[in-house]
Order: sequence, then structure tokens, then C-alpha cells
Amino acid sequence: MKSAFTVLAIACAAWAISVADYLKCTIPAIQDPAGRAIITVEKNNSESLAKAIKNAKPNTTILIPDGAYKINDGCKTGKCGYQFNADNITLRGQSGDPEKVVISGMFGFKNKVAADEEMFIIAANKVTIADITLRDSRCHGIKLLPPLSGTLIHNVHFYDIGERSIKGVRNQKTNKFNENGVVEYCYFEQITPLDTDRVDADTLRDQDYIAGIDCMMLKNWRFHHNVFKNIRGATGGGRAGIFLWHGSRDIVAEDNLFLHCDRGIAFGNPSGKKDCMTNGVIRNNYIIAGIGRPIELCFGINITVAKNTIYNTFPDSAQPTEQTVFLQDIKKAKIRDNIIMGNIFVFSGDKPDTSGNIFNAKKEWFKDPAMGNLDLVKPLK
Repeated sequence: MKSAFTVLAIACAAWAISVADYLKCTIPAIQDPAGRAIITVEKNNSESLAKAIKNAKPNTTILIPDGAYKINDGCKTGKCGYQFNADNITLRGQSGDPEKVVISGMFGFKNKVAADEEMFIIAANKVTIADITLRDSRCHGIKLLPPLSGTLIHNVHFYDIGERSIKGVRNQKTNKFNENGVVEYCYFEQITPLDTDRVDADTLRDQDYIAGIDCMMLKNWRFHHNVFKNIRGATGGGRAGIFLWHGSRDIVAEDNLFLHCDRGIAFGNPSGKKDCMTNGVIRNNYIIAGIGRPIELCFGINITVAKNTIYNTFPDSAQPTEQTVFLQDIKKAKIRDNIIMGNIFVFSGDKPDTSGNIFNAKKEWFKDPAMGNLDLVKPLK
């Protein structure tokens, strides 16, 4: 089978599909358009960072030197965050190494003071965030406020973001889309387990309320060459590494690696409403399954799942291998040419096209699943 990381293999001198190699990988650099205004934040100065974002005019690049910064928006609840209000803004680490530009939340992953803690909020078109690390926030790393167009999140590392590293909300008054976005070469990892007593009674957010990316009302977005590691709830009910729903359409999720997340990729919400996803593609991903469903499809039409490799490490879990790919009320689905340790389960809806799949794959077929390498030891006949 073709490697799920063909594009990265070109960019990396020695790509072995492991997290360690991913973090050392040479990622394509962001190029600033000619004629842009350049603002350089003062090194290790969090107030300078806040001021640069607040005062940025359209067509500006904000450079952050290597160092440590902290969100300090002056809100006792942490709900404000730093908001981008001008179009055509790029915020990026000056060195290009996200591990050297670390921005931390104000209250932290486990805080019980600010359940709605925000970090960055995008409320303008053509905003790029690149080459930085966001970590230790109780709620969101990056929030998208619709309607938007042209968002690019590139080479950002997320560690211990308590609810959603990237959250796209729905404007219930306008129902307009966030359009034409890309999330690429990003790394999402939950290092700290959630507490079983983390429940917000006012919002009904439970001890499993965590995901990598959770977005509604997206149109024409691509998610590629990202890694999601250990995105887990306290009791195994965490949401997916990539969770897209509520009217999203024309979506591609390809060439990503998922390691031990409670769910891998979810197009639609099993407890949600109809028309969660239209025209979605899940292609050429490697999924080392966690305790839940590696791929979950609910309330959608025209969904393609092709050329993915799924390794199930929990054959006796609450979600058995028969539900490795789960479908609920999906129309016109194509589940084709995948290598699956398990099977497909159709809870409701049309019977999908399942041609070309290899089911019930064996552990010994793969080179190094512990490191995320699902290349085949030898070609299958």
C-alpha cells in the first residue's frame, strides 16, 4: 500500500511515520506576500504580543521571536482571548520552529476557574497562524467565528488544550459558512488525562468533552498531514481527532495520522441533527485506533472513505472491531480500497459501496504500529 505520508516523505530527509520524526520534519515554509507591513513582537513579552494582534492593520505579518509567552487578556474568566479583527493577517513564529515559540493559556488545562478560557479567536478573512505552539488552555486553542474565508493553520503544535484545539462555531442567526480553509502540518497531543469529576453543570460538558478539531458549518476545507495523539476523555468517550458536522460540506481529510484517540475521524454527530456532512472525503489516513470508533459517519450524503489503513488495538473494547467504520443514516457512501482491522457496521441508511476493501487485517502485516507506521511488511496478494 502507498504510504499515507507521501507528500511529507518528499519534504523530509528520512520519514519513518513516527511522531518523533514528524516533529523533526522539514515543513514547507510560509511565504509572506510582497509589500506587507511587518511587526516584530518583543521577545518573551506577552503584552507586546497582545498589542500587536489588537492593533494589526490589514495586510500585516506579526513575527514572534523564539521564547515563552502567556495569554493575559485581563478577563477573570479567560473568555476573551486575543481576537483577529483585520483581514489578511499572518501571525507566525520568526524561526519557523513551533517548539521554540510557546504560548500558554492564562489559567491552564485543569483549571476550575475559567471553563471557557480562549487563546486565539479568528473573526476576519485570510488569517494565517503558523509555526507556534499553543498549550495549557482549559477550553479552546483557536476559535473560528463565522462567516470567514481563507483561514490557514499551518505547522502549529497543540498540547493539552482542554476542550478543542480548533473550534469552529455556528452562527445561528445567519447560518453562514467558514469557507476555503486549510489545517496542515499540525500536531495535536493530549498529555494530561482528564479528571472524571470535570463536569460543567451549566453547559452539560462532561468528563469526555474533548476533541482535536470540532467545527460546524465548514465549506471547502482541507485537513492534511496532521498528527493527533491521545485525544481521550476520562471514560473513553472523547470526541474525535477531527470532528466535523452541522451542515459542513465539501471537506477533505487526507494524509493524517491518528494515534490512540478515543475516536479518529467523525463526519457527523450520532446525537446530532440531519445534514451533518455533504460531499466529504476521508482518504489515505493511518489510524491506530483508541477505545472508540476509528471512523464514524452520521447523517450525511455522498461520503467517500478510501485508501485508509486502520489498526485496531482494542479488539475487546466497548466499540468492537465490527464497528471500525460506523455509518448512521448515510446516503451514497463509498467505503473503498481500505485496509481495516475489523469491519464496517451500517446502523441505518443506505448500504455503501464496499468494493476493494481488505477486512480483518492481521497485526503482523504492519511494520511498526506502536510508532504509527502502518506500512505493510510485504505487499498483500
